[in-house]
Amino acid sequence: MARNVTQEDDTQKAKDQFIKILNRSEMFYNKQDIPKNESSPAAHKLCSSIHGAKTFCPVRWNAMQNWFAHAREVSSKQTLKGLVSLLLAKLKW
Repeated sequence: MARNVTQEDDTQKAKDQFIKILNRSEMFYNKQDIPKNESSPAAHKLCSSIHGAKTFCPVRWNAMQNWFAHAREVSSKQTLKGLVSLLLAKLKW
């Protein structure tokens, strides 16, 4: 995967470049750092339900919602791509 994403033939260089890509700030789903009070053991208890997460961990909740939206988008694109490929294969274009 790293070689495909980076277009680098050398596996180690590709892995190093891929890690740099993954660590870029735009790869995270939160616009600000998640506060410590949303990452503490107490937050784990308070934020373990939808209501608790929305109420007591809004930054983490928004980051999760951004991730869910992205996952749905990627999933729908992969599904569409798969359907088009299947259709073209069946039609033998």
